[in-house]
Amino acid sequence: MIGKTSNAYPLAGAALVIPTFGLLFPLGLAPLLAIVALIVLAVARGRVVPMIAGLGPFAFLLLLLSLWGAASSLWSIIPGHSLFEGARLLLLSLEGLIIVAAARDLDDAGRAMVGRAAVIGLLVGLVIMTVELVGDFPIRRLLGGKSLVVLPFYDRGATVLSLASWVTVLRLLETGRRGAAVVVFALTAIVVWQLMSLSAFLAMLVALVVFALGWWRARLTAWLLGGAFVLIAAIIPFLAPGRDTVLWLRNTLPGLRGSATHRLIIWNFTSERWHERPLLGWGMDASRAVPGGKTMIGDYMNLPPEWGLVGAVMPLHPHDAVLQWWLELGVVGAILGTVIALYTLWKVAAAPGLSRNARAIGLAVFATALLPLLLNFGVWQSWWESSLWLIAGLLIAVMMRPEPSRP
Repeated sequence: MIGKTSNAYPLAGAALVIPTFGLLFPLGLAPLLAIVALIVLAVARGRVVPMIAGLGPFAFLLLLLSLWGAASSLWSIIPGHSLFEGARLLLLSLEGLIIVAAARDLDDAGRAMVGRAAVIGLLVGLVIMTVELVGDFPIRRLLGGKSLVVLPFYDRGATVLSLASWVTVLRLLETGRRGAAVVVFALTAIVVWQLMSLSAFLAMLVALVVFALGWWRARLTAWLLGGAFVLIAAIIPFLAPGRDTVLWLRNTLPGLRGSATHRLIIWNFTSERWHERPLLGWGMDASRAVPGGKTMIGDYMNLPPEWGLVGAVMPLHPHDAVLQWWLELGVVGAILGTVIALYTLWKVAAAPGLSRNARAIGLAVFATALLPLLLNFGVWQSWWESSLWLIAGLLIAVMMRPEPSRP
């Protein structure tokens, strides 16, 4: 038992700093993942391989995706970069699997330690962000100067904060503090709203609905989420909005954000480029180099100049994980990515030994991550992958407790 409890120390340390790192140093989440994985290796020693063996199917799927990404260097328009990204995905996946395996291996004392650290870490993050909002960003000014003191800088942080909040909510619910769980979720939602990250705030609202449905019927909710994901993955390359659609939306919804219009145009361009290489794609993380990607969005669709839209039609990635799979890795990549998402849902809904709260919150975390995956970040960004692995590890560390026996 001593060894199992010792696995909790690196996980508890991560729980303490993840909300603050996500807000102030989001790119630091990738090295944090590596550090935590290395500490787990040092602590667990010979037990790491057996621990990871329990994650066999998931590890195999990630291996296939990494190898396919590396293999895409054979036809990629930036072969060296695609090979590097495939290798990096493999390394990040290994680090993440080590952390998840350690989380699964904790005893009761270790789970309690991680849970307490998650509560403290989130509260510290909320206090820091409150100081920032009330005091006109004094910490950000100190760290980055005036040019960085803008709310969009915290888009990543708002997403990490929304994900981390569920770990704390689960800990509070599992220890019978329902009122505190409601307060923590509400405070996090208020802070995320003040950060003006619409996708993170909407994700929290959607996740709240998913939590309620998941608490009522976990497997049904997983089926609904999985079905929606498969539908999106299957049809999104064929439903790119054209110029007429963009014009109609802007005229119908004059208050539509410029960033939302930009997304629609990016997705249209992505779909066009995918149709040129539908089977194999352009190569892993080759979105940044596809022909025509640096064309200005106004020129690409001949949009009215008074709209004031600026930016390229492909700023590094499509801002949609599914479209990025299709564009860069073709049919095989899209299938593998979708299967990984479905397998994750299935494990949450069907894994034995989880409480009702744990299943519902596992589904809610999936929903919280889904909107940023479909609207915001590049799917291969190391900070984003690392944040998902770290949150998954903490969530599993807190949730892995047997259900009460029934008479």
